[in-house]
Amino acid sequence: MRGVERIEQVFRKLNRTGAAAFMPYHAMGYPTRQQSLEIIAALAGAGADLVEIGIPHSDPLADGPTIQTATYAALVGGTTVADCLRMARELRDQGVDTPFCAMSYYNPILAFGEERFANAAAKAGIDGLIVSNWSRAVFDDMRRGGLTAANCTCCVWESFTDTMK
Repeated sequence: MRGVERIEQVFRKLNRTGAAAFMPYHAMGYPTRQQSLEIIAALAGAGADLVEIGIPHSDPLADGPTIQTATYAALVGGTTVADCLRMARELRDQGVDTPFCAMSYYNPILAFGEERFANAAAKAGIDGLIVSNWSRAVFDDMRRGGLTAANCTCCVWESFTDTMK
């Protein structure tokens, strides 16, 4: 199971039990690549319901100083979008099955290539996307293009707003 089904399963379970989700964020590549892998595996092992896989971006204006500092350090260390996806795949290969939601801005996805990113993210085991500066129109365009559903990625916003109706 992957993609939206894995995320929905988590929220169905939490809804049944009335529990809140533990969804920690980690900036990939911070403080180092190896430590990122160890931290995310530890978070999953400690019971994280989902993990936000932070893709470093050079201008994270919507983030606070902690995430800005971590993503800057990751970028200085050479972390790229492709590296983040490789790390997610390594975690999957190690048996980490906690849902991963890639947290990014649109610019790195656009620079990587939307379709290329969607395909690579799905192959890496990314289950969802949280893109802070994606307009609903961009998301709808990607869905119409078949990228979202066909590649087992989702916009958590849509699942969340559906539960709010």
